[in-house]
Amino acid sequence: MDGGADDPGVVADNAEEAAVVPDVADVVRRGRARRARRRAGALGAAALAVVGVVVSVQLLGPHGGTPSPAPTPAPDRPASVQVPYWSAGELHVGNHRIETEHRALRFASGTTVVGTSGPTGRSQWFLVTGGALAPLVDTPYPTTATVSPDGAVVALVEHVADDRRRLVLWDVALLGAIATTEIPVRVECCDQVGELSVLGIDLDHRLLYVDRRAMLWTPGSAPVEVSGADSFNVGSQQWPGGATHQQDRGTGGVFGTIDGDGVFRPRGIVASDQLGLWSPDGSMFVSPVGDRMQVERADGSSSAYLAVSGWRPLEAGGLGDTDHRVARSRCDAG
Repeated sequence: MDGGADDPGVVADNAEEAAVVPDVADVVRRGRARRARRRAGALGAAALAVVGVVVSVQLLGPHGGTPSPAPTPAPDRPASVQVPYWSAGELHVGNHRIETEHRALRFASGTTVVGTSGPTGRSQWFLVTGGALAPLVDTPYPTTATVSPDGAVVALVEHVADDRRRLVLWDVALLGAIATTEIPVRVECCDQVGELSVLGIDLDHRLLYVDRRAMLWTPGSAPVEVSGADSFNVGSQQWPGGATHQQDRGTGGVFGTIDGDGVFRPRGIVASDQLGLWSPDGSMFVSPVGDRMQVERADGSSSAYLAVSGWRPLEAGGLGDTDHRVARSRCDAG
């Protein structure tokens, strides 16, 4: 497909793109170290960690409820999962309580980002470092934030003009931006068709995003259009090793790698393309099936179910009469 300077998704020549050349390989190595430190040794243990996040997201996400800290399990019980949350003017992350008015949360593999960003008005995002907030961005324009699966980088989409967005890759360890690029957009009022949205970040810290097309940005290079897949679902988690291709509603999700030239290559299928979460290393996928959770290995070697107490399955139109304040998930193998 031919593109020009006014074609959304095509990077125009500019000094900023040429000037910022990150050492992404070093960040990827640190990301692998983070995953190694957090990797569970068995299928059950790793699945429980993912299940805790799935349950919390499904209970809290659509309704913005306020969870309680996860309980400390008995010694013979699997570890519970504690997720960051905001309540009554305080952000709770681990044992820290931070007073803040910001309540939009993004988190993965021990990295938590909190901020405020509406469709209009000032946008502020912060990285949680211990009991403090380190500023990422403060702008009068909308900005979105996405944390990589390994928690090593944060991607920011900054509104710099009506027809232009800036992608920023922010290194958590260095507390600074390591790559930026500007993307022309053509956004239609008032349904926001053409707006740039980050779909996911893979373990090589490449960004998959969509404006009017699915695009892949490798820091230090110009974005390329993704081919080989019809669509990628906005709002669902992509496979950390690449991406998850959306099929027809009610069918499984096809996950696969994306070559440097943007070609999507299928690797396997999981039960859902819209509900569920991947483990940080992309080795397993957990999705709700009735009142249980299905745990699938990406290599297809095994599949299992977990019974989860303290929640009810999703019902048409929402969560039914589930208590939205529940965040304690005691997960038992079933």
